[in-house]
Amino acid sequence: MASIRTIIVDDEPLARRGLELRLHGFEDFEIVAQCANGREAIEAIAAHSPDLMFLDIEMPGIDGFEVLRRIRAIDAAAGRATSALAVTAYASEDYRIRCSQAGFAGHLSKPYNINDVLRAVATAVAH
Repeated sequence: MASIRTIIVDDEPLARRGLELRLHGFEDFEIVAQCANGREAIEAIAAHSPDLMFLDIEMPGIDGFEVLRRIRAIDAAAGRATSALAVTAYASEDYRIRCSQAGFAGHLSKPYNINDVLRAVATAVAH
């Protein structure tokens, strides 16, 4: 199986590190970049062409919804599709619906464990 090229985007360093550690034990994932804000995420998408992105929603400056909107334009121009999982502390059904309507392949609520991560990834891959 080919590696799933992955970018982790979260303004909280501990959240990025926690997700990195959860994915570390799986050969299927290659973390190609970690980003602390939306601007870095947009640059990393253009540079690395990932398959999957864990994208925090609530970030200062460019939030996750705007990052996803801009990435869709980059992907369309490049003829590819980056699957994005929303990562957020908000777990309400309304928020999940908003993420789905925005084009996220799935939703991962903080705090999460490895089983939550794997379920979200399975949803994104199926998407």
